[in-house]
This record gives sequence, C-alpha cells and structure tokens, in this order.
Amino acid sequence: MNQQNIIQRRLVTDNWLENFSKTGNGQLKTLTNSMSPLIQAGDSVCIKRMTVPSKIHIGDILAFWHGNMLITHRVIRKIKKNNAIWFLERADRSPQTSLVKQKDVVGRVSQIIKKDSVFDLESNKMKLCNRVLGFIFLSEWIIRLYGNRVKGPFCFLKTTAKHFYLFLKSLLHRLMSKSVKTK
Repeated sequence: MNQQNIIQRRLVTDNWLENFSKTGNGQLKTLTNSMSPLIQAGDSVCIKRMTVPSKIHIGDILAFWHGNMLITHRVIRKIKKNNAIWFLERADRSPQTSLVKQKDVVGRVSQIIKKDSVFDLESNKMKLCNRVLGFIFLSEWIIRLYGNRVKGPFCFLKTTAKHFYLFLKSLLHRLMSKSVKTK
C-alpha cells in the first residue's frame, strides 16, 4: 500500500492507545499527502471512536489498522458479507482501493487541524462534501471495474468521471478555503 496517509505504530504510543480506549478520542499527526488537499502531511487529525457500523457512511474518513500502521482513508462503500461488515477504502490521491474489516476500524476522523485553522468534519457542510466525494469515488471505482466492458455510447463515462472528479476536488478545495474556522 504505497502513498497512504499512514500514522506509524511508533507514533501511536501505549499512552495514546490507553487514553483513546478511556475517552474514545485521540489526535495524531499525518505523515503523507495521500488525502490531500483535505489532509496534508503534518496536519493533525482528531479521531473519534466508532463502534456502530451503521453510523459510518460513504465519504467518511476512517482511521483503521493495516498491520502495524494506523491509516486514514475515505470510505467509498460498505459491504455486508457473511454477517460481517467491510469497508471499501481509498486515498483521495490514489485510485487503489482495499477492504477493511470492521474490527480493524479505530474510529472516524472528526476534525482536521492545520497550522492556522480547524476543519470540523461533523459540520453539515463538510458532511455533505464528504458524502459527495465518497459517491464520486465509488462511481469512479465502478467505472474502473466495469470500464473495459463498457462499449459504444457509454465509453464517455470514463472520461466524464475523471473530469467530474477533478472538478469536485477543486470545488472542495475552494469550499475549504472559504469555510475555515481559525483557532
């Protein structure tokens, strides 16, 4: 899994894990730009424990274990299989996806703390932006999955999805810059 928003286990100390298990909240710094422009290397993310899968929606940004790394990526699909819930995740800057077991989910990112501002992902505006992005990424994933089988007049969908994604990404960037709450 290359170019991911990875928070290495050495940054997640036993004290952090103990505090998180008691309070259900934690804050950590991110190391990469895989979720940019929303989350960039050096930004801090506030993670809120999520134990009820029905409260995790397409577009939410989850923190989950992948081996000994804590990763923050966006949910683009929920899958119920054999009485278990899985989440299809991806970074905003990479088309690669993977499945995450419910038991590996630590929580949902509730805030992003940048040098001079805080983004509240639980505000209605940011929830809407994240939902829309989640559905766009899901659509892109479906088109990639079935794209080679699409023939005739539907071939335009591949190009349209890519352009719509780029448009939405720039719109999100503009929305973020206008809705910043300073510390």
